[in-house]
Amino acid sequence: MVAALAATADVVLVHTVTPMSVGPLGILAFFVCLYIATASICYLVMAAVKRIAMRVVQHNMYRGLASVTPLKLYYYASIIGLIPVILLGMQSIGGVTAWDVLLLVLFLSLGCFYVHKRF
Repeated sequence: MVAALAATADVVLVHTVTPMSVGPLGILAFFVCLYIATASICYLVMAAVKRIAMRVVQHNMYRGLASVTPLKLYYYASIIGLIPVILLGMQSIGGVTAWDVLLLVLFLSLGCFYVHKRF
């Protein structure tokens, strides 16, 4: 529900105003709604994949999947949900090169590694 509301707010912002007319607060609202929508969708996809994998996988691997708690999925989704926000921000200030994407992948990999080791 939250993802749908955030995505709807983004679509309304894109189609009704321009960045010059809405100002910095409107641009911030767009990025926040984009982050909320992508993080929510990532969480829902990861939770569905976990649920499907728990039904399919054998019992000896079941404990590994059961250790992934909803809170851990939320942390992963909050990191992965940053991808479109960061890419859009980089594109708006001068373009995205292969080097930028490589650094973004490294940054997100470090974030996911931290969540994996910490939680």
